[in-house]
Parts: sequence; structure tokens; C-alpha cells
Amino acid sequence: MDPTRRRQLLACLPGMLALSLARAVRAGGRPLRAAVLQVEPYGMRDAQGRQSGAYTEVFAMLGEELGRPLDVVGAPYARALALLRSGQVDMMLAMPSPAIAEVAHAAGPVWSLEAIAVGRAGTRLRRVSDLRGLTVARIRGTDYGPEFMHDKAIHHYEITDHVQGLHMLLEKRIDVVVGGRPGVFYAMRKLGISRSQLGTSFVVHSRDVQLHLSKRLDDAQLANELRRGMAALRADGRVDAVIAKYSAGLPRE
Repeated sequence: MDPTRRRQLLACLPGMLALSLARAVRAGGRPLRAAVLQVEPYGMRDAQGRQSGAYTEVFAMLGEELGRPLDVVGAPYARALALLRSGQVDMMLAMPSPAIAEVAHAAGPVWSLEAIAVGRAGTRLRRVSDLRGLTVARIRGTDYGPEFMHDKAIHHYEITDHVQGLHMLLEKRIDVVVGGRPGVFYAMRKLGISRSQLGTSFVVHSRDVQLHLSKRLDDAQLANELRRGMAALRADGRVDAVIAKYSAGLPRE
């Protein structure tokens, strides 16, 4: 063999071995990893500091359904996307958006989520056009449809979570909070805010939360297993039961 060619092959060998090892570990059932948006009630820490929340429980059920270990990593939205991009996690539950489409493939619906807009008491909001001229807070990186996202008359303000958003709302630093209904009202209850302190709400955007698989996940068989497993959880009502558990006692509008 030509000496130059031999040196080139030897230089590539560590990378080839690492790739082969990664595939072998995957085939042997290495723990899967899922990113969970660290926003209550989807992802949070319990009193003992353990990861919990609705999406954490859904992924635990998925691991049981597949008979495979599945680790959950709680992260803010932007960090979760970075983990998907790098392949450090295999999957995530989220509404579709241009940002997540860059790093992951949608692999099927999980449950339907309504994003609502709510202001302070006395604020009457009925439609997206009512938000024009107002400062509207939403979690960094989220996307609630083109009508809302592309209206330049709406002053968008990014927040870390709904607790921060409601604090700012009552302090009159922003005018409106937009987010998934369970998340907004869960934060309201956590902060001890009564429903009467907030105005009427309306649905800004409604769409299915999807299972998203990292584009770095190159195992087609595993991807199909994940799709089938999540579809089974949805079909027999287990996902809805978890969402209902965390939505119990929250306002409906």
C-alpha cells in the first residue's frame, strides 16, 4: 500500500472506531436520552430534587414501553435545541417550530396544546390583532404561529418561564403573557395568584405537541421503535392521563 494512503487510513481509524463503538452500544441498548423543557408542569424538580413533571413521566412510560433505559435531561428551550443539534439527546417533546425543524425530525403527534394570551385584570383580549402595540412575553425560542410571530406591531419579549412572565405582568413591566395553557395557569397557582387578578384569555395558537427526534439519530430501526412506542402511549390514553394529572384544578380559560 502506498505510504501516503496508509497514513491517511491510520489517521481516520480513531474516528471510524468511535463510530463503530457508538453504533454497537446503541444496538446493545444503551440508555436513550430525552430533553425536557424545564418549565412547569412539563419539567421540574420535586421536593427531593429529582426530575419530575408531565413530560418526564411520559418519557419514563416510553422507556417502559420499549423495555429500554431512558434518561431525561431538563433544560431551557434554547439549551434543549442545542442538545438535539449535537446529538447529546435523542428526542424532545415540543410544538413544531422552524427552530426545532433545523435540528430534529417530527416523529408524530403526542397531544394537542393550546397557547393562550392573558393580561392583567380588566384587559380584554379576543384576537391576535388586540396584541398590537402591547409588550407580549413568551418563552425564549417558542413559536406560536405566523399570525402572532410575524406581526411587527406586537412587541415580543422573551422570558425563561411563565413564573417570570407572570411576575413581570403583575409588576406592569409587560402587558401580556403567551404560552401553553397548562404552563401559564400552573405558574399562576404556584405564585398564589388568583384567576381574578388576570384578564380574559384567548387562544393564540393550537397545535399538536410532537415527538421530535434528533437529526443525529441515525438508527432507522430505533427511530421507528420510538414512533411506535409513543403512538401506543397516545392511543391507549396514557399520555392524556398524565396531562390530566398535571392540569387538575387549573382554570379552563
